Amino acid sequence: MLQPEIRVEAFRLLGNSFFRTLCAPHISILTDRELILVQDGAAKRWGKNVQYGGIWNYIPLDKITSISLADTQDDLVSMSIHLPGDDCIDSLFSVSNRQEAEMLQSRIEAVL
Repeated sequence: MLQPEIRVEAFRLLGNSFFRTLCAPHISILTDRELILVQDGAAKRWGKNVQYGGIWNYIPLDKITSISLADTQDDLVSMSIHLPGDDCIDSLFSVSNRQEAEMLQSRIEAVL
């Protein structure tokens, strides 16, 4: 499941819009043994000496205790992956990806 960068208008100055990034682009890949979350390193994207790559999280399916979806006040969908020890990994998705997020949730819950 691919989620492009989510940006919102921060302010307007002299007819020009300036945006801020709410969420870096990321992709969620479900395999038969793990959930792979790949996210662009938003903090390093525009600096000097930036190399290609991102943040890769490999989560074994047997370590996921639950998964939940919730709407946020910014018209986004927050997916929370709950792990043992009260650890949690959150990902934001646009409302247009809600159906895909629900499908991903149901597929993960089917193997739990």
